[in-house]
Amino acid sequence: MDILNPDISKTLRNIIDSLEEIKALSLKKNKIFLDANEAAEFTGYKKNTLYSMCSKGEIPHYKLNEGRLFFSVEEIENWILDKKHRRKTNFQIDADAQTWLNNKKITKR
Repeated sequence: MDILNPDISKTLRNIIDSLEEIKALSLKKNKIFLDANEAAEFTGYKKNTLYSMCSKGEIPHYKLNEGRLFFSVEEIENWILDKKHRRKTNFQIDADAQTWLNNKKITKR
């Protein structure tokens, strides 16, 4: 690439870098298990927070004999999507409150 025009050389380098990034992301996507660093990147939590959550039993994980933690991608995705982690919208909160008030009126009668 050194014999090419500098602009073309730079463009080719950017394309190659982008392709390498896409390849790395593709390999990660096909993984079944993540190590602690990958799980931190995947969830957005800091690694220390993940360790703390593991010790409290708050997040699904596997621990090998030598103490290394691994996380199942599928289990982490399900854990994230679990209803108890989902924050309701204001509309849903209002609807739940109205349902509760309606049920309260029915049981008072």
